[in-house]
Amino acid sequence: MRAPRYECVEAGRSGAKRLTNVHKCGIVNFYKWTQRVYLRISKGRFPMRVTQESDYALRVIIFLYQRGIGERVEARVISEKENIPLRFLLKLLRKMAAANIVRSYRGSGGGYAIEKQPSEISVREVIEAVEGPIYVNKCLGDSSQCNLDRTSTCHIHRALQMVQDKLLANLDELTFEQILKLEP
Repeated sequence: MRAPRYECVEAGRSGAKRLTNVHKCGIVNFYKWTQRVYLRISKGRFPMRVTQESDYALRVIIFLYQRGIGERVEARVISEKENIPLRFLLKLLRKMAAANIVRSYRGSGGGYAIEKQPSEISVREVIEAVEGPIYVNKCLGDSSQCNLDRTSTCHIHRALQMVQDKLLANLDELTFEQILKLEP
């Protein structure tokens, strides 16, 4: 039997491109539990994959860390450098400011800055700030969503709960300090 090939998907301007070297996409530990990994963290749709919103949010955090802790950057500059539509970026920045991931400054010389150390912010924190709670299946978040009404005895429910627990633990463990140390 062949060893599984791990892949992840990275969104680009021309659409999604597959990367066969998981280390290139930045998330390392997380990819060990399945052969092809897509992570969709919104609205219960499957297969799982990182949404455009989460991808942008993670890129914004990396950009702010590369600029320096406490360095204010205008949203327009972030938008241009990261190729994110300005209106969409402002929405993301508001969500991340509300979650105390970034700090916003008003007026002349204002902008957005990151003030926490990279080791203090996890990938899970950022994703949940923009998407809400992460659920592998809708019944894990709300047992009334089970069409058979048997979440307490369902084998699939228990199996998916184990997957979700591992996923959340891995996303919690993965900090921006680790991501910034990866080779580009």
